[in-house]
Formats: sequence, C-alpha cells, structure tokens
Amino acid sequence: EAAREAVKVSAIIQVIAQAQLALEALDSGDLDRADEYASRARDVVERSGLRILRIMSLVYVVLGLVRAQQGRVDDSMALLESGAKVGEGMVDFIPWYEGELAATRCRAYLRTGQFDPATEQLRKAESVLESIPGATRLEGWIDDARDQLERARGGSSSPVNLTPAELRALQYLPSHHSFRAIGEQLYLSQNTVKTQANSLYRKLGVNSRAEAVMEGRRLGLLDDEVE
Repeated sequence: EAAREAVKVSAIIQVIAQAQLALEALDSGDLDRADEYASRARDVVERSGLRILRIMSLVYVVLGLVRAQQGRVDDSMALLESGAKVGEGMVDFIPWYEGELAATRCRAYLRTGQFDPATEQLRKAESVLESIPGATRLEGWIDDARDQLERARGGSSSPVNLTPAELRALQYLPSHHSFRAIGEQLYLSQNTVKTQANSLYRKLGVNSRAEAVMEGRRLGLLDDEVE
C-alpha cells in the first residue's frame, strides 16, 4: 500500500512538473516541445487514474492552451471543459496554483475567441495575484491578457465573440487555399465556408480575407508570423 501511494505521489509531481515545462516552452515560443510535455502529462493522468484529483485540472487546461495555439479549436474547447470538470468544487487552494490555472484558462479562452469567459478568468487571476507578490511570470501573463482584451474590445464595452466555426475558418485564412480547398479540409461545402467567412468579416469589421488575417493577428487569434 505504501509503495502504491509513493508511485501515485511520484506521478502527481511528474505531471505538474511537465505542465510547468509546457508553459515555459510556450513562453519561449517552442510549441512542439510544449505539446510534447503537455500531452505526456495528460497521458500520465489518464493512465494512472489521477483524473479524480482536482489539482489535475491544470494539466488539461495547459494542453487546452497548447491546442488553442495550434489552431485546434474543438480540441482546445474539449480540454478546457475537461479541466473544468476535473477541478469542479476546488476552492481556497494554493494561491500560485489558482492564479496559474486562471491565467492559463484566460489565455486559452482568448486564443479561441471566447472573450467573456476570458474576462472572468482574468479577474480571478488578478485577485489571486494580490496575495502572491513577486510572481513575475503570472503578472506578465495577466498584463498580456489584459492588453489583448483591450484590443478585442476596440474601445467598446464588450469584445467581439466568434463562434467555434468562425474561429476555425479564421485559422485557414492565412493560407493560400481557396474556400473550396478549406471546405475539403473541414469536411464542409464551399458555400458553408463562405458563409462562415462572411460572418467573420462582419464581426471583425473588415471587408476582405487579408484584412481578416490582419485583424485576427491584432486580436491575438492568429500568430504574427506568416503561415
């Protein structure tokens, strides 16, 4: 029994460490390595039966952020939902953990165009930050998220909120693929992709595909580099 408990504790330490390494890799721009660490952590959680522990919520949320950065919107949303279920009922936990969890959720929500829940998580992270002075990394994430929300609002009281379908379409716009080719990749008709793109243009306040890409990058929904 003692040996089993030791193995479980070891696995918990392992996955939390891997989640931290994934966040560090994201901060350094190494998305592949972040994916490797976060996926490995999630696999250990599933394999070791650790999903019953609320603290494992961070593992799913970190992988959700990685998937969001990869443009895999549906996967990201599913992982964020899993993280919420795993961590359900967790209150008054370790401040640094609560702050990191809220900030990571906020970043993932921002990248998937869910600005309302991102705002809620940002407020949680800000409230926790007050109790952990010197948390420079958390403070940096919060500052970046706050700036992105301001850009998303564009001077309005409420930011633009995109549907998952619109956000998926946005991820393909920087490519040189036609709407027909994009539809084939998404298993949608050309007309459906056009409809989603037109709705996206309207919400972003733009008139063309190129302008939508520029606005998507300004809002932090797309990477800055040319894909």
